[in-house]
Amino acid sequence: IMERLNFKLHREGIVWETRGADGAICYQWPEPILPKSRYRYQMTNVIPDPLWCHPYTTTTALWEMGHDNPVTGDNFGFVNFRKRNCVFL
Repeated sequence: IMERLNFKLHREGIVWETRGADGAICYQWPEPILPKSRYRYQMTNVIPDPLWCHPYTTTTALWEMGHDNPVTGDNFGFVNFRKRNCVFL
């Protein structure tokens, strides 16, 4: 769901891409295509996984296995990281 939401926000022009040109100035522009290499997520809830950040477009079947507890009904929690290339003077 998180990947779909970020794709939608990029498609609508709400999330802008940032890149530092010439190492001194930070430029921003709307990026209609989601740059998947800039996003990662990390599991924080039910069983935290602090050692691994997983990139977009990887299967979650292997590393989410055994983390879902149907008895307590707890939901998954994730932290979403976005890489930004910017230089501040």
